[in-house]
Amino acid sequence: MSTTENVNVGRLRLDLENFRTTSQQTEEEAVGAMILTRPDQFWALAASLLEDGYLPTENIIVLKSDGRNPSLTVKEGNRRVAALKLIQGLVDRRLLPVPDNIERAITALSDEWLNANREVPCGVYEPSESELVDKVVTLAHAKSQYASRDPWNAVARARHSKMKLGSTKEHPLELLEKYLQTTRDLTQSKAQQWSGNYPLTVLEEAIKKLAPRLGFKTAKDLVDAYPSIPKREKFDKVILDIGEGDLTFTKMRVKDKDKEFGAAYGMPLAAPNSEAGDGSKAKDAETRPDGSAAAGTGSGKKGAESKAGSTGDTATSTKDPKTVVRTLKAFVPVGSESGKVVDLRDEAAFLASKLDLAPHAFCFVLRSMFEISAKAYCANHSKAGIATSKPDGRDRPLVELLKEIHGHLITKPDGKKDTAVQRRLHGALAELTGHDGILSVTSMNQLVHNPHFSVTPSEISIHFDRVFPLLEAMNG
Repeated sequence: MSTTENVNVGRLRLDLENFRTTSQQTEEEAVGAMILTRPDQFWALAASLLEDGYLPTENIIVLKSDGRNPSLTVKEGNRRVAALKLIQGLVDRRLLPVPDNIERAITALSDEWLNANREVPCGVYEPSESELVDKVVTLAHAKSQYASRDPWNAVARARHSKMKLGSTKEHPLELLEKYLQTTRDLTQSKAQQWSGNYPLTVLEEAIKKLAPRLGFKTAKDLVDAYPSIPKREKFDKVILDIGEGDLTFTKMRVKDKDKEFGAAYGMPLAAPNSEAGDGSKAKDAETRPDGSAAAGTGSGKKGAESKAGSTGDTATSTKDPKTVVRTLKAFVPVGSESGKVVDLRDEAAFLASKLDLAPHAFCFVLRSMFEISAKAYCANHSKAGIATSKPDGRDRPLVELLKEIHGHLITKPDGKKDTAVQRRLHGALAELTGHDGILSVTSMNQLVHNPHFSVTPSEISIHFDRVFPLLEAMNG
């Protein structure tokens, strides 16, 4: 059985094979994966530790390795140990998206706090007890008990079943992992997040419904063949939309055949009487796929184009960089201090026209636009009294400055809130000041400082539309 002892946090090794995430190479990567999977919970835990210290109400479960100098791998309590390592500087915080309030609290820690929290109580198990450790951890998480510290989600449970129980039925997990390894539609941070938190049950139903449409007898056959499958681009859009929450059980189970989700994604018709992966009849096989010719019309594509063009300018998808170019070209900054913003706007529009070649360069210029626009706003509205620098002369954090400018923008001269402006700018402020938005200030900073963080052109196009209202308002 285990022995109970206080162990220095520096001696503990995070579990790089944690079921909540995919395998990681370093502790920094492991902490980053935990943050991306459940950012609110991780930072709430860190804030609690900073405020109250580590409360020894429950032992960390640790498994020894074989050898003369055995390592101590954390099997239960990884988030707590990860937060302590981050706070104590045992992992490099520069590689992680640490919120400003957490960073300030860490910097202000006393030697007394650090000394009191260098060790944590651990239940240490011998190498021969690995099966017992797995049983203990499973009981604590896999059954979603209310008393558990953080129940495993569908991904963690599936990964545990596959890796520890030898299950051969985790087809949705296998598909998700293949998709994350091959897709170019996601940033590395988003892929990391989905590797630990994704609606697998929705994906499972989608696979069963779409397998016959793509010529496969079962869901397993489809997963085994992926990514070398017909209509892969359209199928990947299904996976993407499920992850983004745009495709749910409700939309997937619609009874109206004209709105059936397989047809909406342009999937071909299944053979008559073909069966889905779960053995049920593929009812959606009768549905006409999106783009097929309707009675009395030309081809679906031409018909759609003629309708789109009948009312004026052709609409452009929010994922199309042309949308960004158009927005920037129509953007006219005003104010005596906004000259540099005009220069940056022209550079950003040029880079947006080549977004597939220069996504990071565009983000660097966009980050500069927000920084310079914020300072220009303060100069152009000097009576507002918004300071751009700290008493010691250093620049204030951009997030802090944007929040104060936002407060000024939504306030009428009589001191009341302008609800119309507040509604228009709410989404932009939330996106910019959040921690996991693609074009948040944190993410744009990560592009400079984190060698593993990147963005894709389609994500930039979508998220630019969300942050632009505040940029426009600061220069209006």
